[in-house]
Amino acid sequence: MFLCDSSSILAPCWNFLSTMFRCLVPLDDFFPFDLYRDQLQAYQVQKDTLRDRLSLFSLSLPSYHTLRWRMDVQVASKNMKGQSDPLFSLQLQLSDEKGKVVAHSLCSDVTNLKAVTSSLDEALKSARGPHMKRIQRFMS
Repeated sequence: MFLCDSSSILAPCWNFLSTMFRCLVPLDDFFPFDLYRDQLQAYQVQKDTLRDRLSLFSLSLPSYHTLRWRMDVQVASKNMKGQSDPLFSLQLQLSDEKGKVVAHSLCSDVTNLKAVTSSLDEALKSARGPHMKRIQRFMS
């Protein structure tokens, strides 16, 4: 059975680490625990006031009200040679904080509508990502 003294193994490691990190200042000397505790208490007392003031700088984004759409297709014509491309008309109505409704209109063909849909899906996926969850957790 092989027995060894732990101090004989740890001493060289400790010497190596202490020479490498000699320039580092101990954390207690740099930021005393008492100061940390006092700052934490001050934050907890003023937390509601800070959040109220930060909410003044937040964005006021409109919210969804309604979406109306229409598909226009030319059924028959003398000049029509082949298949016609349908056009989609969209009217998105958004309401602001005061209840005022603003309408935004869009007319598009199928190809452009698919491109817009894919870019909106990507934006929705990024809004559900871990970075946005951290921001939402911080703001709530």
